[in-house]
Amino acid sequence: RDAADEIFLKLPAPNPATRSNVELLMAMGFPEDEVQRALDYAYDNVEQAATYLMEGMPAHRPAARPVPVAHPRTVDMSAYYDASGG
Repeated sequence: RDAADEIFLKLPAPNPATRSNVELLMAMGFPEDEVQRALDYAYDNVEQAATYLMEGMPAHRPAARPVPVAHPRTVDMSAYYDASGG
């Protein structure tokens, strides 16, 4: 195999959901190259990509938004234990 084969093998498999996102935005009348760029800038968020296509692309690709971390709920366990700690 040559270097091109190695690069090709490292590419992720096509994501059918991403293709449907492209088709959805193209059905709204946007050209494919702009749709691809908008989805890239929006980290595959269709709603955000549509906003970029309708209102204008940012000058630079925004930094990835951190995924919210679910914080465990704090529970007061004092009601379950007596004063002696048992």
